[in-house]
Amino acid sequence: MWYVIVFFMATANPIDPQPLFVFTNPSFSTEALCRGTLTHKPSIMMYTQKLMQVYNGELPGKIRGVNCINEEMKQELDAINKNQTLGTSIWNLL
Repeated sequence: MWYVIVFFMATANPIDPQPLFVFTNPSFSTEALCRGTLTHKPSIMMYTQKLMQVYNGELPGKIRGVNCINEEMKQELDAINKNQTLGTSIWNLL
């Protein structure tokens, strides 16, 4: 499976982990399908709305980048940043 990940600018404190957000739903069967949503305006709007909802209108920093990661990378991030990595579904916004 493939997931959309959002990277935020790192905080001024080098000890703090880089803020990031993984959308766990939707998930995609291929990287191409995942990447297709990164430039699809309705998908971008759903991602943006969900981020604003999760962060109560104040993102943890400027968005540095958006990409797709595979299941293996997601599991590695979950193991490393269990308390730091947020993930959620955007489908409840539809």
